[in-house]
Amino acid sequence: MTNENNILLGIDLGTTFSCCAIYDVTTGKPHVVTNLEAMPTTPSAVYVQDDQHAIVGRDALNRLGSGEAKKVIICSKRLIAQDQLWSDDGKYLGTEYPVYNGMPLSPITVASLIIRKLVFENPNVMNLLNGRKPRVVVTFPAHFSPAAKARTRQAVEAAGVEVVGMIEEPIGAALAYHVDADCRNKTVLVYDFGGGTFDSTVIRYDAAEHGSVLAKMGDPLLGGADCDNAFAFFLWEKYSSQKSAKQTLTADDFKQSQIDDLATLRTVGKFRKLAQEAKHGLTTQESYEVVLDDGDVVFNVTRAEFDDCIKHLVKDTLDIVQATLSEARLEASAIEEVLLVGGSSIMPCVKTTLEQTYPAWAGKCKLTDPHQAVALGAAIWANHLANDPNGAGPVANITKFSYGVKCIRTNAEGNDEHYVNNLIFAGQKLKAVGRDRFFTHAAGQRNVAICIYVSESKEAEIGLDEANEIVNPASNLLEFENAVPKGSEIEISVALDEAGMLEVSGKSLVDNGRCRFQLHVTGTLDAKGLDAAVRQIAAGNDR
Repeated sequence: MTNENNILLGIDLGTTFSCCAIYDVTTGKPHVVTNLEAMPTTPSAVYVQDDQHAIVGRDALNRLGSGEAKKVIICSKRLIAQDQLWSDDGKYLGTEYPVYNGMPLSPITVASLIIRKLVFENPNVMNLLNGRKPRVVVTFPAHFSPAAKARTRQAVEAAGVEVVGMIEEPIGAALAYHVDADCRNKTVLVYDFGGGTFDSTVIRYDAAEHGSVLAKMGDPLLGGADCDNAFAFFLWEKYSSQKSAKQTLTADDFKQSQIDDLATLRTVGKFRKLAQEAKHGLTTQESYEVVLDDGDVVFNVTRAEFDDCIKHLVKDTLDIVQATLSEARLEASAIEEVLLVGGSSIMPCVKTTLEQTYPAWAGKCKLTDPHQAVALGAAIWANHLANDPNGAGPVANITKFSYGVKCIRTNAEGNDEHYVNNLIFAGQKLKAVGRDRFFTHAAGQRNVAICIYVSESKEAEIGLDEANEIVNPASNLLEFENAVPKGSEIEISVALDEAGMLEVSGKSLVDNGRCRFQLHVTGTLDAKGLDAAVRQIAAGNDR
């Protein structure tokens, strides 16, 4: 049974698979809520049948090799992560998606459809809720930018679900591991190799088993999908050499998430699916028989061939692991356990390569519910929030980024010089608050535009070219009651919650001017866009 008065769900919104879990207060453990097909995870794939019908999950994925492959959307989470694909107000600038309820979908609304499938179209979840509005803790990769985190939150909100908390995926995995493990005075590394992303996080536990993140690194474009693509191209080459195929495909064709040419899309989709099947077979056996064209083409592939196809990708993960250890100022021998999380961590070559690269880790690499751990951890965090909404979480996180304010000063030559004054620094413990006092630059100012910049620099002052502006200053003005003299004093505060979500406030120290900003992070949906997304997804809920 669950806490009937305050039911919170944990959701892992994954690149290739998504999962929903809940905490059982009777057993003191979380468990996954299976979907309509009685499966613990749901493929993060959407098939847009027509303007008013969208199918999510296995049925959508199975259409990738069909004539309707252009209507199938996969790996939308990767596009959520790429800030350059979004306009300032959150419009998606990539290849246009199919139309649904009168508007083209975007990666945000695709993710909303996946959330809807996990919650509203799952009778197991709806029975637990018993008429109550779903409230969730949702996870995101540790390396997500502020905008990518905000877009993830907006995707859940557009599905009609209330977000009460957000945590990073490696922390979720560590929480799930902690349920049945003694973590006292232990330092662990979470190796999270998912379908589309990779995270490496070092966590140190104290004698009371409270964890603290020491360092984290990651790559939003490195995951199992890349392994599938590399192996799919290998299978295509073996097939085409036997079949003398008329089609000409390159490795780059298999790396694209959106392909315009239908013939190419169908073939790539067919071989990606075949690569996934062969990959799963090679997890437990040394060779796998590939059968194509109704048995006209048959050949064997070996685990050694698969390992060779993806060894450069595994090496990329190890480079990130080493960078994480360096950031934490630890030798590999200081890591007492390595938690292998994410579907891609199941591949035998992952554990083998880790233990060969770091002999001190021999026998310390543990597979920890690789497909479900993140959702289980989110459910644990949800239970924490249900019982102590304002209390510190069981794992203290750090911010990946520094946050600062754009400032102006006059240099010795009398020219204005722009720079960023950092108030919160990368590596600082969350929750975090930074504040400082500043002065107006010109006489007669009636307002001050608060320009927030983000970077990975730990310097107090950096140039504008070393950071990215993440808040549109036109919508973030600190207004004075009257025009004020040059050098009038103001105070600006920047705060991050436990998920690293940003809040900014400012006040005038010369009059009663004060503003708590309703931040619009650049690259996220504005209020109008979010309302449109909610209505687009709600129309599907109403049918």
